[in-house]
Parts: sequence; structure tokens; C-alpha cells
Amino acid sequence: MQNNMSAPHELTSPEGNARSDAPWWKLSRLGKIPLPNARVAQKITSGCGPTSRTTRPTLMARSVFLNWQRARWTACFIAITTIVHPAQSQQTKTAEPNVAAANRAVQSQLPFSDRQDFEDAMRGFIATTHDAANPDRYAILKHEAPPTVNPSLWRQAQLNATNGLFKVSDGVYQVRGFSQAYMTIVEGTTGLIVIDTLTSPGAAREALDLYFAHRPRKPVVAVIYSHSHPDHYGG
Repeated sequence: MQNNMSAPHELTSPEGNARSDAPWWKLSRLGKIPLPNARVAQKITSGCGPTSRTTRPTLMARSVFLNWQRARWTACFIAITTIVHPAQSQQTKTAEPNVAAANRAVQSQLPFSDRQDFEDAMRGFIATTHDAANPDRYAILKHEAPPTVNPSLWRQAQLNATNGLFKVSDGVYQVRGFSQAYMTIVEGTTGLIVIDTLTSPGAAREALDLYFAHRPRKPVVAVIYSHSHPDHYGG
């Protein structure tokens, strides 16, 4: 009985390597495929080439490892450059003429002489906790806005730098500037209701320590989270 089935396709290389006994799923429908060398042809037909599913996790792990090495060396290079040339890494540059002109225009358009916002921000202030490790963190904000910064944004940063324990009303207090959110503390008859716990246990502990340093110590009987954000939670 005559066999009408066509001969299996072959994978060949310039060196003449050929495999005709490979499974059908390793062969191309285009027939003979020219490969760069015999080693590549043998790897593909023996199940060790790109078509092998067993090697894909290894290749992925190797790629991740190489990318991690590259990122590590890049970080080391940046750190060394910053240490060796700190002046260059922190060198200030003058504002572009167009930027300086736009910022001056904002200065003339808004009533920056009105300091009511600063008085409102300090209303009810009781005390704060000074950062002994970095006491001059916001000292730069005590000066006027430089030409490189929008003066309205600079003013907002000055207002946000206000921090500490504040009395909002009888039985309601806030700790501001210790995290990305404010902690509000409502004094109840049996304990405290804490609204928003800040973004880390350390900030929450520091805020409560400041509160208890100036108010009667009561247990926390309830916690309320007002809202969350994609990049942080806790208020």
C-alpha cells in the first residue's frame, strides 16, 4: 500500500544539521528553516530552544536577575556621584527668564500682603513636638519665594508647615503636620474617638503622645477612617 503522506519537514543549519524525527509541534509549516548554526538547530529540535516551555521560567528569572543587577549598579553609581560631588548634585540654578516673569506676574495679581490665612492656620494652637534630628527642615520657607517657584505655591507650603496640637472646639482637637493627613480626636464621656490614624504607626504614636501631654488620658474606644487614596490610607 502506497504511503501518500508527505515527508516530515526538516530543520537545517548551514552546517548541514538536520532533524527529521522531531515532533510536529516543533516544526515549521514553511518547510526547511535556515538556522545560524548546528547548535541552534539542535537546541530547537531537542526541546531546549525557545519552543521549550520548561526553559521559559529559567529565562524569565535570568532576565529579572539581570535587570535587578543593572538597577543595583545604577543606584550605586548615583549614590557615589552624590557623595563625591555633593555640590554638583545640589547646585541651584537660576530661573529661566520666562519662568521668573510668570512668577512675578502671580506676585502682582494676588494679595500676598493679606496675612489672614496665617492667623487662621495658628488659631487654637497648643503645642508641637520639635524634630531634634532635623530642626531646620522647613527653615527655607521662612524666606520669600525664589524666582524659580510660584509664589502662591510657596505660600501654601508655608501654611502647610504649621504643625502641632490644635483645639478646634470644646472636646475636639486636631494634630496637624505629622503626616499626610490630620488626626482628629473627639473627647467622649467614656473615651476618645480618633478620626483618621495617619499613614504610619510611628506618626500616630507621636500624635497621641503630643495629645496626651496636654489633655487627660482616656482610652481610644473608636477609630473612624474618613477616606483613603490610591497611594496611602489612614485618612
